Amino acid sequence: MKKIILSILIITIIISCCGCSLSADNVKLASKFEILRYANKNFGKATCISVDKSEEHKITYILQDKTHGFEYRITSTATGVGMDATNFYYKESKVSNYKFVFFNYIANTKEVQRITNQAGITLNDCHIYTTDTTNKLILVDSIEEIGQLILNYDTKNIFANETIYIEDHISGKWIGWYDFAEQKCTMTDWPSIDEYMEKAKTLFEYADIQVDNIQFIRCEIIPRNDVIGLSNETIKEGIHSNPIEVPCYFFTCDEKEYFIAQTLVKNSGGLSRNYLYCITDNCSIVP
Repeated sequence: MKKIILSILIITIIISCCGCSLSADNVKLASKFEILRYANKNFGKATCISVDKSEEHKITYILQDKTHGFEYRITSTATGVGMDATNFYYKESKVSNYKFVFFNYIANTKEVQRITNQAGITLNDCHIYTTDTTNKLILVDSIEEIGQLILNYDTKNIFANETIYIEDHISGKWIGWYDFAEQKCTMTDWPSIDEYMEKAKTLFEYADIQVDNIQFIRCEIIPRNDVIGLSNETIKEGIHSNPIEVPCYFFTCDEKEYFIAQTLVKNSGGLSRNYLYCITDNCSIVP
């Protein structure tokens, strides 16, 4: 009983101190003035073009960047805070697509397009796609040159600690990443299908699962948040850094379908591929 009372007291103190509310209806969303102040601080001077209040507990502001002229949005919304699908309280939060719009704007500048056209690279929504991986040295040099150009534009340090991923547009596989903090491009080779299946056998044997008839079915590129095991507490925010989409290799074993997904892990030495998850039909994870 004391723990319950203490928990209620703590939540009450948090609500009173942070301007939160027990109901989304009572959350004060950001005004036009507050949004412009937020934009000026984080992105640069802007003009508000329009306001959309059509959705409940949400206001979307369309802004125009005064320096570069492109449009982007900032949304003020009442966000629930809690656990296990239960919201303890609601607070105002802001989200913006500025980073992606700014990235695409830089990608379309003449100096960047000169490099992308020569190297067979496409830049879109903070990702790098290539159709030519025959000469990785040229690819690495081109991406690092592009990274430097992006940083030259980035006076607000939008990308200072970002990592963007490189995809082979033909195979759909992630083949490397560019780290803005280190200003370094790293290429990597993902295992072949046979290597994935051999790893699956090893993991299944470790978990005492029969592996006589493992058969590869397909590979799917799945949004990170939809991959079982990457969207829960096993992946702590700020520790693991994975692509927005993850290659998942599906296979059957004893008429049941499973998949195996290799992920990138951020540690003190940078990014590495030292964690591999095999997720089964009952959502258990074998490291």
